[in-house]
Amino acid sequence: MEIAFLGNACAVPHIRSGFTSVLFRNNAVSVLVDAVDNPVRDLMTIGQDPCMLQVLVLTHTHVDHLGGFPSLIATLSNMERLMPLTVLATPDVQEHALHILYAYGIDPKSLPYQLVFEYQGYSDSGMAVQLLTGHHSVPTQMVRIVAHESSILYTSDIEYEASFYTGVPECSVLIHEATYFHADLVPGGGHSSALQAGEAARALNAKRLFLCHLCSRAMDQSNLLAEEARQVFGGEIIVPDPHVWYEGRAV
Repeated sequence: MEIAFLGNACAVPHIRSGFTSVLFRNNAVSVLVDAVDNPVRDLMTIGQDPCMLQVLVLTHTHVDHLGGFPSLIATLSNMERLMPLTVLATPDVQEHALHILYAYGIDPKSLPYQLVFEYQGYSDSGMAVQLLTGHHSVPTQMVRIVAHESSILYTSDIEYEASFYTGVPECSVLIHEATYFHADLVPGGGHSSALQAGEAARALNAKRLFLCHLCSRAMDQSNLLAEEARQVFGGEIIVPDPHVWYEGRAV
């Protein structure tokens, strides 16, 4: 399993990074979580053929996670994609996504490829993708991916509460938002600190922790951000760079 971040910033992008979006690739199966900025350009930057993308996951309706959806769908049409694209989303997110397409005059029935909306999950070639209810300022979904030796949980945007993680399956790799340093965290703001990301990784028995969805100060001081998470988590901590491939299992 390979992981590449197309962006690693929060709702205010950084000069070095756009909004957070993640590509997971296992052999021939590729899964993009959230559509932001210019998804096709970002996919090509990391060597992923956009026309061979199998699954798009849409976690929630905030613009920094859904705003690139019409661009992705229209550009794939212009590229004469023929293979169906599975869109994994809850019914409310699906409704929002379709409204956006229609607002741009994009009729899914007129595309040269089929959009297949699913909610129950996706499984192919030994890779399984599942949505789990998240905890944010709007209804959201976490993404659990299991493939061979990899067990990955991506929280998307999440407000930390210790009790929330007791019902979440353990994972070997956790991708957790760390929008703020703990001293900058706004209670009830729908987001988490690096310290809380470390606490979540420990609670889920993870071996590797990726920190994402970073504000500018957190990104500019990423070494200190990792040190904050390291106060409570003894595993490997990575603040990923955009457009770089990472191993998707604990090593």
